[in-house]
Amino acid sequence: MNELKSCHSELVKLLSNKRVAYVDIPFHFNVGDLLIWQGTETLFEENQINIVYRAFQSINHSKLKNSDVILFHGGGNFGDLYIKHQNLRENIIRKYPNKTIVCLPQSIHFDSMENQRKSRDIFSQHNDFHFFVRDIESLEIARTFTNNAKLMPDMAHSLHPLIDSNECTLSLGESTKILNMERVDKEASTLKRRADKGSFDWNQIVSSHDI
Repeated sequence: MNELKSCHSELVKLLSNKRVAYVDIPFHFNVGDLLIWQGTETLFEENQINIVYRAFQSINHSKLKNSDVILFHGGGNFGDLYIKHQNLRENIIRKYPNKTIVCLPQSIHFDSMENQRKSRDIFSQHNDFHFFVRDIESLEIARTFTNNAKLMPDMAHSLHPLIDSNECTLSLGESTKILNMERVDKEASTLKRRADKGSFDWNQIVSSHDI
């Protein structure tokens, strides 16, 4: 975990001593994205990154103009599954062709090759786009979007360590318990459950008022 977290030092080099605008922060029901957000904020805090502006989907462009770097939130929404987030990124890429833009570690998925081609054409025209991805398949796609494409662990790794290692050891004789979480949104698995027990997703235990 320490080694994975240390990989984020490359981001620190890009962001240090710069005025950074952090956009597309998650304000939705995917708690995994919120975990990534907290890992990102931990990186900022531990490395004294100067975040001058934070935004969800509504953008104040005067704030972006006054930043040195525009930073896109990481996760798994790059592509045509979540078009609102993709449109936001593509609009910013078009509007600021000469500003440094960094995408935090993402997974890429396009259902449509035509959509992928159109998006690639938009991003590949940018002069200083840095694309970090968190899996090999995404890296192959990212390299068609920019020459600055690299593999990097998910930003949630910057939360390490959350607890001391001795807290992870089971007491002698204690049985292992299974917590069975299963997604129910558009990224839900089509595979049969391996655990012979009921499952749940976050929307059954957290309401929108809790976010």
